[in-house]
Amino acid sequence: MRTMIKGKLFYTEHIWFEDFSSKKEIGSQAARVCVHANPTKISKASELQHTLISDLDDANAESLLLTFSSTVRNEIRRAERDCVICKAFTSDDLRIRSDIINIFADMYREMYAEKGMDRALEINSVKAYIENNAFLLTSAYIVDMPCVFHSYIIDSSNARLLHSCSEFRVQDNAIKNAIGRANKFLHYKDMLHLKELGVVSYDWGGISNPKQPNGIDKFKMSFGGEPIDYYNCTINLSLKAKIASLYQRVFRK
Repeated sequence: MRTMIKGKLFYTEHIWFEDFSSKKEIGSQAARVCVHANPTKISKASELQHTLISDLDDANAESLLLTFSSTVRNEIRRAERDCVICKAFTSDDLRIRSDIINIFADMYREMYAEKGMDRALEINSVKAYIENNAFLLTSAYIVDMPCVFHSYIIDSSNARLLHSCSEFRVQDNAIKNAIGRANKFLHYKDMLHLKELGVVSYDWGGISNPKQPNGIDKFKMSFGGEPIDYYNCTINLSLKAKIASLYQRVFRK
């Protein structure tokens, strides 16, 4: 699946769910190419990525639950009793529901601001994936208010978690715990929805270290995915992209 995204200086083509043994096989007309989740290292600018893959091929609602930890299963059942509502918005939906994207972007920015970080949703990239029918946004609602969002890059048989954000502007511990349960419930409902769409491989979007997991890693691992490694590879094809890359390396030093 290929999506062209316009940057300030040039276009970058993002390639997902394709495997290459060398960069000569890519055949792109963009100034820069980003190959995500490639099994081999095909450029100098290739970063090793650890992740988890949940196999949805033969899964059903019950068998999927059994792959989760007992804590996750209990919290999912509690979220069901709490009447958490999960919704999925396709690319077609999002073309006419800009309000949903705006709510998602606000929650994403505010979540990082709460952590003391200045990070905003890359709206141009999101819109490009939407136009390419390659984006799925899901949300969990508590009392008619969205409290969690997940986004995915998808094709006919693969999905990769791209964003996950939750409402952080609450002080009440009971509500915070309810939002945490809603987040787990939404992952479960996402898997079932993606399964209905024909997706067989659910990529958890990366973990930092499967042998020494941090808090987020442990959260993802509690859903029972299988650890794998791959490479995210960047290839600069145009002179402008090569100069920009060199400038970035020098500036970062």
